[in-house]
Amino acid sequence: MKNFENSIFRFRQDLRIFDNLWLQRAIENSKTVTPLFIFDEAIIAKSLKKDPRLWFLIEAVEKLAKELESRWSHLIVKFWNPRLIVPEIVKDTKSDAIFCSKSYWINSKTRDIFISNRAKEHSVYFEQVEDFLLVPLAKVEQRKVFTPFFNKWIQHIPENYDLVENKNILSKKIPEDNWKKQLEKAISQIDSWKNKYRSMDFSVQRLKEFDFTNYENTRNFPYEDGSSKLSPYLRFWLLSVRELYNTVKNKSQTYVKELARREFWQHINYYFPESNVVEFQEKRRNLKRENNEKFFEAWKNWKTGYPIIDAGMRQLKEENRIHNRVRMIVASFLTKDLLIDRRWWEKHFANYLIDYDENVNIGNRQRSASVGADPKPIRIFSPILQSQRFDPQTHYIKKYIPELKNILPGLIHDPTLHDLPYEKPIIIHKNQLPKAKNMYYQNNTLF
Repeated sequence: MKNFENSIFRFRQDLRIFDNLWLQRAIENSKTVTPLFIFDEAIIAKSLKKDPRLWFLIEAVEKLAKELESRWSHLIVKFWNPRLIVPEIVKDTKSDAIFCSKSYWINSKTRDIFISNRAKEHSVYFEQVEDFLLVPLAKVEQRKVFTPFFNKWIQHIPENYDLVENKNILSKKIPEDNWKKQLEKAISQIDSWKNKYRSMDFSVQRLKEFDFTNYENTRNFPYEDGSSKLSPYLRFWLLSVRELYNTVKNKSQTYVKELARREFWQHINYYFPESNVVEFQEKRRNLKRENNEKFFEAWKNWKTGYPIIDAGMRQLKEENRIHNRVRMIVASFLTKDLLIDRRWWEKHFANYLIDYDENVNIGNRQRSASVGADPKPIRIFSPILQSQRFDPQTHYIKKYIPELKNILPGLIHDPTLHDLPYEKPIIIHKNQLPKAKNMYYQNNTLF
């Protein structure tokens, strides 16, 4: 690579300096590097205006800007259309190169192709590289099932990742640009609330303090502090996945497999991009679901009458997260008890989850609906049995449904047998089983 006079490094879902390999590459090959972050005005107006993720993003950008200032650099923050603003920034800074990490989502891909073509038209070097995953996507040949994927994926993992500390970042300051003013503009455009459950420093402490060695034993119990809660920090790359891997590799193979599954869904999108639109399994693309809107509203608004389901949906609304075991329970209930299309669920979760990743969410929800990659024998979770097994003393349920705080645990798990001072069940689980089986049997699909 040649040396450049002035380069732009565009931050995206990589909002950190530490172990940012391609930021380092830009620094090493440029006399000056101008850091840039763009709030895509169209996306915010369309889908993020009431989204608590925007607060998380704003705080992350603010933290990044302060880190850059401490290293004599200045973050340009823009609130506009990236297709229009990037050429302008190139012109203003007299840059001859643009560096950025690759994004894997549908809208990002088309936008990046446009910017790449504009760069070529103006003889500006454009390099977009993979730095979001432990293993670049093309290194693992096409696999449809997780275990074969994992066996190939793990072969590309080094014994230890060397982490990069980016120390000297040089940029040309543009005095008229004020990142604080741009953040204020972003804030003025939203009417959501500031999330009180996460801080920008959480991941640093969590990495030091969380007991990864016991993860296998605690991860399925939502009343315990048994999951790492690091997914939002991976999603916005505030935490290096390489640093995380170095930390967990000798402590929990189960956690390593969770990191691999995160990359498996990116792998599926890379080789089978149509799965973002239709079911991965062709034989299950025309299941005749009931799609009862009243049931869907009850599910969304924690009024199904099944405490474990409603507790999960309340947690989602209150905290913008939901415990992974409970995610699977509420997904099974929606698609196999209420017989509702998993796309309805994907859209709803996209509006709430701070850790929302388009490819990961679609992959997991297709898997929960038994229509996606990595097929298993079709499992229909009983909300009653799941509640008894994973929240036996109903600590989780009572945290989010305080109306039940004085009810004995044994009376809470099965709302069809006991008259609770609470919502009545909208369906009877055992009566829905035949319907679900018939739905999956159609078109000669195997159960």
